[in-house]
Amino acid sequence: MVLKLELGKRIKVLRELNKFSQEIFAEKIGINRNSLSKIETGVTYPKPETIEKIKDVLGIEYYELFLFNKSENEQFHDINMKLKMLNDTELSFVNAILDTYITNKI
Repeated sequence: MVLKLELGKRIKVLRELNKFSQEIFAEKIGINRNSLSKIETGVTYPKPETIEKIKDVLGIEYYELFLFNKSENEQFHDINMKLKMLNDTELSFVNAILDTYITNKI
């Protein structure tokens, strides 16, 4: 039961990081929105072929679906996924903020 819930939450987080609505994501992975909702809330497990489509649509490896603890690697991955959604101007802005933060941190 815990695995279903954690996997569902992880899929939801990754979907949201990629800015997919449930409807759009469900369509991309070939299931209906209700089925996706059941997966994300831990009611059901996704079928193996659905897991394959989820990882492909999200552009991740299988193991990344099962990173339930916010390890340093997972945090870097989440940040990287967010950065991939930015254009060049936005990336320059984020980089400047990071430079300022790192230079001025105590």
